[in-house]
Amino acid sequence: MPGERLRACRSANYNGFDSLVETLRPDIFNSPFYHLDFGLCCGDSRNTQQDRNIAVSLSMQRQVAIITGAAAGLGLELAIRTCQRGFTVVGVSRRIPDEPRWEKLRAQGCAEHVSGDVADVRSVEAAFETATNRGELTAVFNCAGAGVFGPAGSYTRDDIDEALRGNLIGTIIFSDYAFRKFRTTGGVIVNVISTAAHIGRPNETVYCASKWGARGYTEALRAEAKGSSVRVIAIYPGGMNTRFWVEARGSRTNPQNFMEPGDVAAYILSVVDLRGIAYTSDLVINRMAT
Repeated sequence: MPGERLRACRSANYNGFDSLVETLRPDIFNSPFYHLDFGLCCGDSRNTQQDRNIAVSLSMQRQVAIITGAAAGLGLELAIRTCQRGFTVVGVSRRIPDEPRWEKLRAQGCAEHVSGDVADVRSVEAAFETATNRGELTAVFNCAGAGVFGPAGSYTRDDIDEALRGNLIGTIIFSDYAFRKFRTTGGVIVNVISTAAHIGRPNETVYCASKWGARGYTEALRAEAKGSSVRVIAIYPGGMNTRFWVEARGSRTNPQNFMEPGDVAAYILSVVDLRGIAYTSDLVINRMAT
């Protein structure tokens, strides 16, 4: 068969070209049309430089996604699944991911981490520089968040600043940097907010305020992006079974019966993957009633 013949030719003549494509663009390598796509001819030495040019082009064109909050929970699950879709992921968080699945992806060269506070412009600049060096940045997922809870009247100024930095300011800065780029090159900004942006809850006054702010910013950004090549998607997930609730200050919540972050990540990516004359602008994800 032609595909098998071309595979044999590459194995014999092109010094691991298949391996290079598999590493740089697994989405292309795993396509059933891969062996017919590049027009390679057995025994034609003129194709050697052409193959090298293709390999370089693939490296430069590999799509890159920035994902904040990638150390754990939903951010980690999004990072893993985005890598599996053939992207290189630049994860941003204060803590270095210690999940074995992340380490495996990092060792394979499709995941890289930038340590820092998402509300610090230096972290934002480092993330975008890293992404640009790895390929074509086409997606930014703002998934970082700060859990600061407590009864009204108990918050200090530091508490308020922490909630705003983690839930609002970081989202604004990363989105603003992404918008500057994507209005020229095209891309998608996915702001993962919370159902707390839709309803006020006791013990969550400051948390809700920060999430409502992120919702307002995202809706205004979408209005400004209208007619451009920028897609802006807002995600409003309900509670998830992650260590967020264990680490959150003042939390009274037991997440045992909450949604699994991997399931939520799958929902989000199914929406982001859609293309056409329309797209989903807002997605609310709630757990089934028990």
